[in-house]
Amino acid sequence: MARALWTGVISFGLVNVPVKLYTAVREKTVRFRQLDRETGSRIRYRRVSEETGEEVANEQIVRGYELGDGRHVTLEPEDLEAAAPDGSRTINVEDFVRLADVDPRYFNATYYAGPSDAAAERPYALLVRAMEDTGQAAIGRLVMNTKEHLVIARPVDDRLTLHTMHFHDEVVDPSNIDVGSAQPEQRELDAARQLIEAWSTTWDPTQYEDRYRNRVLEVIDQKVRGEEVVAAPETPDTGEVVDLVAALKESVARRGRAEPSDGAGDGEAQPQPSGQPLEGQSREELYELAKQRGIPGRSRMTKEQLVEALSQQQEPAQARSA
Repeated sequence: MARALWTGVISFGLVNVPVKLYTAVREKTVRFRQLDRETGSRIRYRRVSEETGEEVANEQIVRGYELGDGRHVTLEPEDLEAAAPDGSRTINVEDFVRLADVDPRYFNATYYAGPSDAAAERPYALLVRAMEDTGQAAIGRLVMNTKEHLVIARPVDDRLTLHTMHFHDEVVDPSNIDVGSAQPEQRELDAARQLIEAWSTTWDPTQYEDRYRNRVLEVIDQKVRGEEVVAAPETPDTGEVVDLVAALKESVARRGRAEPSDGAGDGEAQPQPSGQPLEGQSREELYELAKQRGIPGRSRMTKEQLVEALSQQQEPAQARSA
């Protein structure tokens, strides 16, 4: 059972909905420790005074706000307590807005909000259903970990998904990004639209994996097995100027050649064979083929293991066709 991070109430009008917040996203970044190359021991950091070079005890460290001219204002814990939010456990809905009107740049962390107990299930279901029917999302404020957050709640799969948001003055104005004054020609625009249509598909998040993390884990496995790690060759940058329309048309043509053909039997699309022996393909090509065929554990496989797994999958198919 998931552990709640926060318990409180969503209040809209005179209706209170007791809820609990749960983690909705767990990042899977590969984390490293810093080690001494000679001894392999961990590197530790100390808090050292810039003036004396001596280590400073935790109880001697205070917060300081830099004024910009080298001076600092020192703040004690009680000073920060005076500015802290009231610690309310209520998310008061201030407005309902159309989700399509909210710029995704404002979204920050994501949580799930569920009813806190059986008695809260009915008002919770009422709020979710009403928001689904009206296509509206709720804007409010949440106090968590002594900080006040602007939040937006929206219905997803009969449940409330809650996002903390950036305040408007935290979002950088893009007007200082110089994009020039060039305008595309109509034939370029037509070709670009054709390419977008050729690449358009239904959103499926399971089709996109963290390839860098998978490669790092593969390198780690190779190091553990004592194998030599060889970096993939970089793609040379010719720097030549291309004909936009010609490049767009060629991209559309390549996309068309890469489209999977209709499979037999179950009606599912099957990946097109490249015509090249498995051993002659790069690991990246083998990985994409294994991904299309749903081979488990592919992200941790070496090139040789991918070739073996793909070959084993082909053999039964060839036997059936025979």
